[in-house]
Amino acid sequence: MKRVWFGFVLLCLLFCATGCSFPTSATEVLLPEEYLRIHVRADDNSFTAQQVKYAVKDGIVEYLTPLLKNCKSKAEAKRVVLGERNNLITIANRILFEKGANYTASAEVKSEVFPTRVYQGISLPYGRYEALIISLGKAQGENWWCVVYPPLCFSGGGDEPVEYRSFLYDLFTKG
Repeated sequence: MKRVWFGFVLLCLLFCATGCSFPTSATEVLLPEEYLRIHVRADDNSFTAQQVKYAVKDGIVEYLTPLLKNCKSKAEAKRVVLGERNNLITIANRILFEKGANYTASAEVKSEVFPTRVYQGISLPYGRYEALIISLGKAQGENWWCVVYPPLCFSGGGDEPVEYRSFLYDLFTKG
């Protein structure tokens, strides 16, 4: 029995030493299932469609930031996003109308395969991620992306630090 516990503790230490915590440098990586991404997909790659995409992105980020600021888990952030889906579509459609676009927006949270990307020094490896997808028109253009949870672009302000936590530390300290 002592060998089993020793093996378990050794395995936990090895797991922690290889990057089980939230990232603190470009070399540490979370598992894809620990992220909730956001993608705003432009109608096409024309200059106008790309500019419209950024305007929609700004409106969505401005709206969601205070709502996501205090989320403590991916599940909580996902509940917020799903609960605001209709409002997100309304915001996107209002901006599309203001910009003279002749198409509308849709929004859904779904699981998709994404290529490896680096954001703010954090590598998101190739894999299947859940993401809030805001599709503009045909959604055949380049997309803007970020991360809803952990809050890499929804931290309440550009200068506020993002708090990163260790999954195992949280697990063992919850009592």
